[in-house]
Amino acid sequence: ILAGSGILSAAGSEDQSWQECGRLYALTPFGRRTSYHVTAGATWRSTALKVDARIIDRVANDHVPDIVREAVDNGGTPISTSMPLAPALARVAEDLVRPIYRGRMATLYRESKVLELLALQFDAFAAEPGRHAGLTPREAVRVRDARDRLLSDLKDTPQLHALAQSVGMTPKRLNQGFRELYGTTVFEMLRDTRLDAARELLAELPDTPLKQIAWTVGYAQATNFISAYRRRFGVPPGQHKRLARGD
Repeated sequence: ILAGSGILSAAGSEDQSWQECGRLYALTPFGRRTSYHVTAGATWRSTALKVDARIIDRVANDHVPDIVREAVDNGGTPISTSMPLAPALARVAEDLVRPIYRGRMATLYRESKVLELLALQFDAFAAEPGRHAGLTPREAVRVRDARDRLLSDLKDTPQLHALAQSVGMTPKRLNQGFRELYGTTVFEMLRDTRLDAARELLAELPDTPLKQIAWTVGYAQATNFISAYRRRFGVPPGQHKRLARGD
């Protein structure tokens, strides 16, 4: 779930639901019925990838993580889990939502991104356990509160020290909490959220000057915005403007 307010529900022996964006949700069996419930007027953006077990063996071979191998083999334990959506995974998912190519090249582009997304997800599954700081339930609530405060107004965001102080944590502990819950630091989440918002504005309002879009998402200097945008998406914002206009 990349952004928005809603609920993802999965049927099974026990119905489950998730509503926190910025996380990766993985579940099997592959035929499991899922549904999405989005509040009227709310924004919802997500990428869903359904992969047949035979495809997993074909593309990953001996590199399938144990948790996935157990699920796809006969009699395996079903997967029903979530984890932080790492920045690399989020970028690829966004690329699938908003491709930069059209026509035949778009198909090739999507196929390459699907394989990249699958590889990154396998990396996340295979990562060694215990690398996170181990938040208490109370700290997890504080981290989520900090995230809401951080992203409530992209033009006027608090400094790290002030943000941490506002939720009763140290800056170091807050960053540890962001890494555990969201797979990123406070700064990285703010930067990526600003750039994702800019990409949406470019698609919806392609005639808006870049300087205005930069200011809207919190960049005082358009040059800094353009450089950050190119680093995140691989192309300058002007190229996405032209694609949105159909130039």
